[in-house]
Amino acid sequence: MTESDRRFSYSEIDLNEDGKNEILVTMKGSYYCGNAGCTVYLLDNKGTKISGFTIVDGPVVIANSKTKNWSDLIIPSRGVNYLVKFDGKKYPGNPSMQPKFDGNIPAGLKVVLPNDAAVYTF
Repeated sequence: MTESDRRFSYSEIDLNEDGKNEILVTMKGSYYCGNAGCTVYLLDNKGTKISGFTIVDGPVVIANSKTKNWSDLIIPSRGVNYLVKFDGKKYPGNPSMQPKFDGNIPAGLKVVLPNDAAVYTF
C-alpha cells in the first residue's frame, strides 16, 4: 500500500443516542476506492468495527428516521441515494442493494464525511 492509499477522513456522530459518538471513516486512494466510490467504515467509540460500506461516492446524510433505535443513513452510491437501515447488529454493507431514497434530501439534515473534510494519513 502506498502512502496515498493510507489516507482517510472521519466524522463523529451519536447514531443510537447512547451518549457516545460513533465514528464514520472514509478511506481514500486506489487501494480503497474505485471509479464508483470508496470504502467507508462505521466504528464504535472504542474503534471496533460495526459496519463497512462499499462503493460510497459522496457525503453520508443522517436521516430523520430511525430503525431499531439507530439513525437511518442516506448513502450515495453510483450517483443514486439509498436509505440504509440498521438491522439490530449492523448496517448492510452495500448501499446500492437497499431501497432508493427518492426525492430531494431535506435541508437541515446532518451531513457527515463531507467532500471537503480534512484528510489524514495513517
